[in-house]
Amino acid sequence: MTLRLRTFGPPVLLLAGLLLLPAPATAQSAGIQGGITFSQFDIQTPNIGDPIPSTKNLTGGSFGAFWVLSDGLFAGQLEALYSRRGSKTAAGTSVKIDYLEFPIGTRITLSESQDGNFYLMAGAQFGFAVKRSQTSTEVFEVIDDDVDTFDTGLFVGAGFEAQRANVNVRYYFGYRDVSDRPIELYNRGFQVMFGIKLN
Repeated sequence: MTLRLRTFGPPVLLLAGLLLLPAPATAQSAGIQGGITFSQFDIQTPNIGDPIPSTKNLTGGSFGAFWVLSDGLFAGQLEALYSRRGSKTAAGTSVKIDYLEFPIGTRITLSESQDGNFYLMAGAQFGFAVKRSQTSTEVFEVIDDDVDTFDTGLFVGAGFEAQRANVNVRYYFGYRDVSDRPIELYNRGFQVMFGIKLN
């Protein structure tokens, strides 16, 4: 499909600049992380009389890097992830979309001790589809020309950090229709992430 540069060109340039620049002087840590995604489409069919197909969770993976920009009560966090999202239907169709994702958020520390820190996190997320696939065509077909390249949404979550290790659980709420067909598809889902600080 034709890339919609007018839609996502500026965010791509902004995020690329942030991620390629050397870590700022206030950066406290950087590391790698990976985990599991449990995703599902919120399907809507405006102006269509057909019933909305029921969906099931699709289990996938996610991995990448993170940068924490401060260590106070409020901390900024940047991430670069490769994640699988999509959905299953009751009829047996599995739709899989692999994204390059760039979450940009804030961490709020709730408690701090020698054993570890509990924190909340929230922010915006931008995703760029790099691969689309399906296992059947019983309900609807999804090919490259039917799934939009760009996705964006919000995420909220909570985590625990102890020394170099951390774990967090987050929910992603996509608010952009990623389908180029009359049927509307919105990404939803949970991620469970495990990370290790490298500095």
